[in-house]
Amino acid sequence: MRTKMKSFLWGFALLLFFIACEKSNNAAPITETEDIISEEPIGDVIEMGTITLNPTIKDMIQVKTGKGPTLNEVLDNIIVVIKDSDNKIVVNNNYRNLPEFIELVPNTNYRLTMQNKEMQPARYDIPLYGSDVLSEPIFFDVVSGQNMVIDVVLKLLDVVVSITFSEAIKIKYPDISVEAYLFYVSNETDYYPLSWNILDVGRLGYFHVGYNGGIEAELVVTITASNDLGVEIETEKIYNNITANQYYSISIEEAEDSLISFNVTLSDEEVINDTITFPN
Repeated sequence: MRTKMKSFLWGFALLLFFIACEKSNNAAPITETEDIISEEPIGDVIEMGTITLNPTIKDMIQVKTGKGPTLNEVLDNIIVVIKDSDNKIVVNNNYRNLPEFIELVPNTNYRLTMQNKEMQPARYDIPLYGSDVLSEPIFFDVVSGQNMVIDVVLKLLDVVVSITFSEAIKIKYPDISVEAYLFYVSNETDYYPLSWNILDVGRLGYFHVGYNGGIEAELVVTITASNDLGVEIETEKIYNNITANQYYSISIEEAEDSLISFNVTLSDEEVINDTITFPN
């Protein structure tokens, strides 16, 4: 009995051995996995187009205290913004940081603006220059494989005010002061006044206007001082039809028999010389 059982077990073991060998022979050989690299390109390769910016300054204002800023000085603080047809910003950088050839995807309607870094609406001695965003936006298309030169005219977007006091006024009214601000007629709002006293001779005030065609603005100038009795007296002058790139050179003189004299001269820039007698 034991002999038959042993024979059976040996036979069963041999059967399992042969089955295992057969499976091993039929198995696929094990090889190292290799990366499959397709020689076909994935999608179409787009050849970019480029633009080159050629900025200039229009109507440089020369003021009595010295020359206006040069183009290089203005460009130091100019920010270039380019938006695509979906109003998505594709370029937003300082002009000095941009390459000579700016790469852009072709066949898209772009819009370009160039302007100083963001500033207060009213400032002393710091002009705001930029392209005319509202009335003359710069639209352009880019052609694949070609470079387009875009001429950009940078304009003074401010009205400039200077105040001078005659020697007689300084002596008679040592506490005299002048306040100037812009008043927008459409919404009856005034903005950010600047002030001058007898120590501020030669200081320029810049008020942001932009080339906002159709928006009527006034420049309001108020002169205040104390008379011999210590009573405050005041004179106001309003200038209408204010636009960017105007320079108001205002002199304050002591009143005699004459009234306010007003002289306007027009050249490449608009220079307005005015004398206000005080009090009047």
